[in-house]
Amino acid sequence: MASAMLRRTGAARWSPGAWCYLHRAPMYTGFGRAHDDEQRGDGSDQHVPPWASTVLTGVDLMRNNKYNKGLAFTREERDKFFLRGLLPAAVLGQDIQAERVVVNIRAQRSDVDRLAYLLALAERNERLFHHVLRGHLAELLPVLQHPTTARYCERFSLMFRSLPRGLFVSLEDAGSVTRLLQNWPMRRVKLVSLTDGSALGAGGDWGVQSIGSPLSRLALMTAVGGVHPSRCLPLVLDLGTDNARLLADPLYVGLRAPRARGEAARALRDELLAGVRRRFGASVLVDAADVDHATAQELVVAHRASLPVYADAVHGVPAAVLAGLYAALPAAGGALSAHRFMLVGDGPDLVAVAELLEEAVQREHRSGTVWEARKRIWLVDAGGLLVRDRPDADAVEDHRLPYVQEEGAAAPSLLDAVRAVRPTVLIGLSAGTPAWAFTQDVLREMAAHCDRPVVMPLSRADADGIAGFGEVSAADAHAWTGGRALFADALTNRSLEVEGVGGREARAANPVYIYPGLCQGVIMSRSTRLREDMLIAAARAVAEAVTDEDRALGALYPPLTALQDTAASVAAAVAAVAYHAGVASELPQPSDLLAKAYAVMHDPTYRQYD
Repeated sequence: MASAMLRRTGAARWSPGAWCYLHRAPMYTGFGRAHDDEQRGDGSDQHVPPWASTVLTGVDLMRNNKYNKGLAFTREERDKFFLRGLLPAAVLGQDIQAERVVVNIRAQRSDVDRLAYLLALAERNERLFHHVLRGHLAELLPVLQHPTTARYCERFSLMFRSLPRGLFVSLEDAGSVTRLLQNWPMRRVKLVSLTDGSALGAGGDWGVQSIGSPLSRLALMTAVGGVHPSRCLPLVLDLGTDNARLLADPLYVGLRAPRARGEAARALRDELLAGVRRRFGASVLVDAADVDHATAQELVVAHRASLPVYADAVHGVPAAVLAGLYAALPAAGGALSAHRFMLVGDGPDLVAVAELLEEAVQREHRSGTVWEARKRIWLVDAGGLLVRDRPDADAVEDHRLPYVQEEGAAAPSLLDAVRAVRPTVLIGLSAGTPAWAFTQDVLREMAAHCDRPVVMPLSRADADGIAGFGEVSAADAHAWTGGRALFADALTNRSLEVEGVGGREARAANPVYIYPGLCQGVIMSRSTRLREDMLIAAARAVAEAVTDEDRALGALYPPLTALQDTAASVAAAVAAVAYHAGVASELPQPSDLLAKAYAVMHDPTYRQYD
């Protein structure tokens, strides 16, 4: 095909790394240029198809973000591909380019500006973008996660460009979604990051501007998990918005209508996922990003038999918490089933944690029952300990009913609950302001009956998730337990110097430890399902990366500098479960899954064009 294309275009040279076949159009093309009416000079207004078979050279090669190398094009490549004169004389290697990018990133005024700079870089030079992320992941991780992503999305309409960053499906496309999916140029998509913009961090409903969320998540899945960028599809489901500010904004680029709910929204979601399966296959992984918990749960339940569907609220947060608990066991002692877990809060994410914890405890002792596992899990909300003896027990929501304890007296405060239950693990997870603070009295009471208490305050106290550190800060937790706490919150990644205790290390319970590797494991095994035992295997793999030195410093997670290696281990563990369960379709099974995980990871190093 390539030689035929060259004869048609009259190109003197061709590089397998620098040509792009788009469509067999019945038209003559030159070096990346369609001969339009102006070029023909016939003055006609004849309609011509915009597609062309092209050899990318010159300006067209530099404008293609997948093949552009900027100043890294060698002198030979500049001669071969007609780039001489289009670039300054200097030839700068990829590492030097990355240093320049990092200097520019650090010069930006805010994390939002840094994210905008990074995504603009991705539009110019995809490989350099991923090379920078891979080499500076610990530094740039806060830029690619909330609250930075949410604040970037607030400004998206002002930064919208004609270059497609993702796929947009709106209510107006109902009935034609499958045909719309054909417009995405990449055919071998294996990972779809889908958002409807309904729950963008603490920012709420940002409609179609939430495209920044899947873009950032997919960038992390490539940088951490090694998922090839050409296998990724960022997708926004535009159901309208209830954000009055957006509806009144003349610059808003989404559907100008109140957010659709109920059957109309459900029908479009179902049509979309059916189209994704038809277009890309039954093993394509759908990542539900920044959708409200009810929608995420509905997507997982409704489509778990046809596609692997992942959501942070349903899978990522619980698996990250479980990883921290597994990591704590060598220091805290005993098996998971020997501990007493107290979960404090009122959000649906808390119940998702309880459900995975229950599954892990039950699987640890295969002879145990669900009821026995639930006896180890105690819930506390604003009304105190959740027990049958509580006056308002009959009014408890359905999703929390399984965890209402039959035995035990009512305890109206968290301190009373800790005294009654004597938990060894204390987890806080509220949707907004925490139901209870982990006060000095609470933590001292806990430490009095527990040698190495596990403390995980995962709520975010302020509306933006920045200033607040949930139920307790890392410094206070260590100080009030005499330095014996094994600690992780949702935000803190830094070393601490605690008065009277010494140096401690805090590492956040971040789902980024889970989902990049989990996604790679599903993709490399071509699993057609996402199972709970995969989440448990992923959590164990993360915990195994935590060393005794980490635990001695109070940390429950590996350092961020080890994220790629941790993701490879997670991918291998998830793939092993897929093959064992018979849901993997990539056959035969590799003999060394860890080596396979490393082998399939995307390498963003520049290629040589010969």
